[in-house]
Amino acid sequence: QAKYTFLSESLQHQDSDDTNNDGISLHCTPKAGVIAPNATTSITMQLIATMLGEHATTARFEVLGSPDPPLEVNVKCVGQGAVVAPNYSTVDWGVVKVLSDEIRILTLSNESVIATKFNCVLEKSNGLFWCEPSSGTLQAGETIELALHLNSNITGVLENTLFVRVPNSRDQVVNLIATGKGATLVFSENISHLDFG
Repeated sequence: QAKYTFLSESLQHQDSDDTNNDGISLHCTPKAGVIAPNATTSITMQLIATMLGEHATTARFEVLGSPDPPLEVNVKCVGQGAVVAPNYSTVDWGVVKVLSDEIRILTLSNESVIATKFNCVLEKSNGLFWCEPSSGTLQAGETIELALHLNSNITGVLENTLFVRVPNSRDQVVNLIATGKGATLVFSENISHLDFG
């Protein structure tokens, strides 16, 4: 049988030569154990990122009585901010009448264990599309509904892109599309031919 022990991890931030930074911490459960001959065992590794960016660490295991160096396992991760996800990647109004305020609901969910701020920015600031609220704070696990407004004075295909921005995280992109249709005019009398005399 063989007895193993989890040694203190060796940390290294990939963007730095400093091997003593606190970018991540690695924990092992159990920290020591005994493996029977010709047997295997399972352990749980927990990694916590405390800084943004790419990180690497080496988990080292010492085998009691072995003349060989400790066994090494390379572990990598990317530390990022909160993850806020919209429930749609595309919002399509279909055919809408011009000069009318048409609203669609978009839900944002904070899928992280930390609170975060969000900010919504439209690619084209032409006033046809806007959202309420356009910014705010989401607590861990919280969801919020955004009212996406469309009020167009032109016909044809209308397109825009909504960017949901969260600090230290990638932008979430939502495509907005609609087709504007003019109003239909109906006359009380047949005026296909007018004769003024």
